[in-house]
Amino acid sequence: MRLRERFECGKVASFYSEPNTTTSFKGFHKKLSPPVVIYADIEAVLENYRTCLNSSSTSSTTKVQKHTACAVSFYIAHKYNPDLNELWTYEGADCIQKFCKSLKEKTTSLFYMYWSTPKNPIASTIHEQEGNCCACEKEINADDLDKYFDQFSGKYMGPIHKNCADCIQKFCKSLKEKTTSLFYMYWSTPKNPIASTIHEQEGN
Repeated sequence: MRLRERFECGKVASFYSEPNTTTSFKGFHKKLSPPVVIYADIEAVLENYRTCLNSSSTSSTTKVQKHTACAVSFYIAHKYNPDLNELWTYEGADCIQKFCKSLKEKTTSLFYMYWSTPKNPIASTIHEQEGNCCACEKEINADDLDKYFDQFSGKYMGPIHKNCADCIQKFCKSLKEKTTSLFYMYWSTPKNPIASTIHEQEGN
């Protein structure tokens, strides 16, 4: 087998670093962790439709089974304060409605906790002002030294290049604008039923 074929998986070539070399990247702002992560799950049962079988004389498609939600849950994991981690579950025929209502309440609370109120730097958390940049991990000259405070907690994270700090600040500003826009688009404004989308009023 040729060397190239050995390192290809699904026709996508994989490239490996040469011995005694290091791999680096420029998008260090992508290492930033979100303040909270929500894991959600929906359980459903497979139910049969009460329908007649297809006719062998004509071409047609008949629905015979459907998924019916019976239980829902979500888990909220906080990066900065694990004591706030929370598991929510519900079982019942109205689980989807309960799920959406509860999830909206929780995400609204998290939005105002982490995004709407800017965090002030906590000077008392400064413990080290020397070393490599906490973002790109490269050495810092004295005239390019700055302090980096986490945008969500206000805690001091370490020394940082002024350019790296500016890059992170712009990234967080843009991300905040996008998330704020999405929040008000999907959560804060209730959506009215669209009667024109009704296409079937009969059936199981």
